[in-house]
Amino acid sequence: MKLLMSGIHLIYDEPERMGFFQRQWRGLLLLLITMAPILTAGILGVFGRPLRHWLTAVLWKNAPVHVAWVVFFPLAAMTLALLALTVIYFVARPQEKKLSHVLPGATMATLLWWVANAAFGFYVRRVPYNIVYGGLAAVIGLLIWMQISAVIVFLGAAWNAEREGMR
Repeated sequence: MKLLMSGIHLIYDEPERMGFFQRQWRGLLLLLITMAPILTAGILGVFGRPLRHWLTAVLWKNAPVHVAWVVFFPLAAMTLALLALTVIYFVARPQEKKLSHVLPGATMATLLWWVANAAFGFYVRRVPYNIVYGGLAAVIGLLIWMQISAVIVFLGAAWNAEREGMR
């Protein structure tokens, strides 16, 4: 998070005026605040299908949960990602005064993140990378996905910086 905050300061072309301990504290606070929505979105992503089957089998036997889940899951995941990115952009810059200044970049980054995750997931499912790389393929895939995600987060910050420049 500390490096993410430094990257956002570079995008806005402003020096970091915080001291060492203040920067460490702010990075830790940002990590703790954004961990809950990101972890919840990850849990929904991993356990979404078993949770849906359990809900239909146990709680709502006659309700159309399958149809509602198709709408609920993407909305919940995108809302949690939007919340996490908004908090990151707002807390990373102490000069930021309004949430409305960071929402456009967070929205754009969330939509890009959703498209990139879908495209990368499609690519990983279709390409026989396991033949060439074996067990190392999962590590390579994770590193590529993390790189793509970091670029998207910085693109959202750059979007906000350009909007601020136009104001």
